[in-house]
Amino acid sequence: MGRLTINSANLYPGPRGRKGDTGATGPAGATGPAGATGPAGPKGDTGETGPQGPTGATGPAGATGAKGDIGATGATGATGATGATGPSGLIQNLGYVSGEYYSTTSLAANNLTMTNNLTYYSPIYLAGQTTFDRIAIRAASNFSGNGIVRLGIYNSSNGKPTTVLLDAGTVSTSAASTTYAITINQTLDSGWYWLVANSQTNATTNSYVGSTNAFLLSLNLLSTAFAPQVGWTESGISGAFATAGSLTRTANAIQVGLRVS
Repeated sequence: MGRLTINSANLYPGPRGRKGDTGATGPAGATGPAGATGPAGPKGDTGETGPQGPTGATGPAGATGAKGDIGATGATGATGATGATGPSGLIQNLGYVSGEYYSTTSLAANNLTMTNNLTYYSPIYLAGQTTFDRIAIRAASNFSGNGIVRLGIYNSSNGKPTTVLLDAGTVSTSAASTTYAITINQTLDSGWYWLVANSQTNATTNSYVGSTNAFLLSLNLLSTAFAPQVGWTESGISGAFATAGSLTRTANAIQVGLRVS
């Protein structure tokens, strides 16, 4: 067996020597590769608005939109002032006498026999606006029996009766030389109208006051034989008046009268 030798220098080391001076810094090493991008930081505050840039060019017009619904009609405006009175016509208004009857102009009265269900249209011209309170017919001196006559007023256009202005209803006739009237309240403006009578029930002697010498206050209507024609007739009317239909010329005017209020 070998011999163990113990060195006291190994068991009890000596004091540490001083630290040596730091050596000079060596040159910088090469830049290493970029590291991975870190997460985005929080959003910063909004900066101030910059100045407005110049206006850009106008773009092309867009397509026309759909038409909207028509709005409600507005309220009616106030009535305007009355216009100036126009010049007088060729036929001067002599005025009308209250309580008097007016009819187709004629030279003389005759007794005319009315045909059943035949409407007689006789013209009348009014030279000014007038209100009437009666429409009437007169039984002739040779009238006898009992009859029924419908009376009325028609509008006029181009020398002929057109539409019903007034259907006054009927009167019952029963005595000769008697005026039979219907109460009305009718205002007519100046112009031409047609007074109408229709015998809807014939009397025994169905004769009424009329005229074969009636005339107009303007151009007179002539037949193809140059005989005067003062009005029109229309057959087949047995009830209420309606728009005038097929008309026939006539020289006989049944005197239908309008009484001024």
